Amino acid sequence: MAECLFVVGSYTESYAEFRAAGEGISLVRLGEDGDLSLVDRLSGLPNPSYLKPFAKDRFLAALEVDDARNGIATIALDRDAGRLRLLDREAAPGRVLCHIDLDPTGRWLAGACYRSGHVFTRAIDPQGRIGKAGSVVERHGASIHPTRQTAPHPHAVRFSPDGRWVVVPDLGTDEITCYPFSEGHLDRAPALAWRPPAGSGPRLVHFSRDGRHLLVIHELASEVSSLRFHDGRLEAVARLSTLFTPFQQENTAAGLHWHPTRSSFAVSNRGANAITVFDFDETSGTISPRFDIPSGGDKPRDFAFSPCGRWIVAANQNDDTIILWDIDWKEGRGRDTGYRVEAGTPSCVRFI
Repeated sequence: MAECLFVVGSYTESYAEFRAAGEGISLVRLGEDGDLSLVDRLSGLPNPSYLKPFAKDRFLAALEVDDARNGIATIALDRDAGRLRLLDREAAPGRVLCHIDLDPTGRWLAGACYRSGHVFTRAIDPQGRIGKAGSVVERHGASIHPTRQTAPHPHAVRFSPDGRWVVVPDLGTDEITCYPFSEGHLDRAPALAWRPPAGSGPRLVHFSRDGRHLLVIHELASEVSSLRFHDGRLEAVARLSTLFTPFQQENTAAGLHWHPTRSSFAVSNRGANAITVFDFDETSGTISPRFDIPSGGDKPRDFAFSPCGRWIVAANQNDDTIILWDIDWKEGRGRDTGYRVEAGTPSCVRFI
C-alpha cells in the first residue's frame, strides 16, 4: 500500500455538554507500514468537528460551531506540500450545524442544524468559495425520549446518488425525510419516507454504491437499518443491533462507513467502545454482523477505513487519540498496530 493522507476534525472550544481539548484540523500521513505522523495542523476555527472533502479532495468543508457562531469554512489542501490553508468562511442559518454533504455535481452544499431544526443548501463554486444562493427549511416535531427528543434534531443530510433528493435523519422526531432537490432548492413539502420505532434516534444515513439501498444508524437504540430506496420512497429490509459482543451498560451508536472495496460496512459504538463490521448483500439489501474490534479508547465518535481497506483509523474522543488497527478479515479480528497520533477530542476522520 502506498502512503496516504487523512484529516481529523476536533472540538476546540467547550460548549453545551461537549468537552474540548482539540487544536483544530490535523493532517496526518499513514505510511506504507502503518506508521502515523502529523503533517500539518490548522487552528483558529471553533469546533471544526465534521469535515467533508470535495472537488477531488482539493478542498475541505468544515463546520464552525460554538455558542455564538454557526458556519462553514472551506480549506484548500496542498497535498504535495502537506499544507492546509483557510480559504473561505460563511455563516449558516440555525443553531449547532452538525453535518454537511455535497451534491454529485459539486455545485451545492447541504447542511443540518441539530439544535434549531434547520436544513439548508448553499452554492459552492469551483474555487471552493461558498455563495449566498440556496434555500432553507425548518423542521418540527418531537418523539418519546424525555431529554433527547423534545424537539426536531436533524443529525445529517445526504444527497442521493442522482442528486434529486436530500435525505435527512431526524434524531429528535424519529423520522427519515426525503426532500426533493433541484437547482439548489429544497421542496418545503417533502416526503416522509420512513419512521422507525419511537425512541430509535436516527443519526446517520449512507447510500449503497448503486443507490438502491440506504443504511441508517439509530443512535439511541444502538441499531442499524437497511432500507430499500426508490424515487424518494423507503421500505424496510433489515434491522439489527450495532453490538456484536453483548454489552449491558449504556451505549450509543456513532460512526457509519462503507468499506472501500468489500460489500461491508462498519459502525462505531460509544460505551462498548467497539467497531462492528457487517456484511451487506448488494442484491437484497440484507445485512449480517461479521465481527467487532475494540476502538482502543473511550467514545469512538468516528473512524475510517483506509483506501486499501486494510486499516481502520479510530478517533477516540474522550482519550484524545487516533489509533490504527490492522484488520484480519479471515480471522475476523483487529490487531492494534501500536501506532498513534495525539489529537485532542477527535470527532471526525476522512481519508483524502
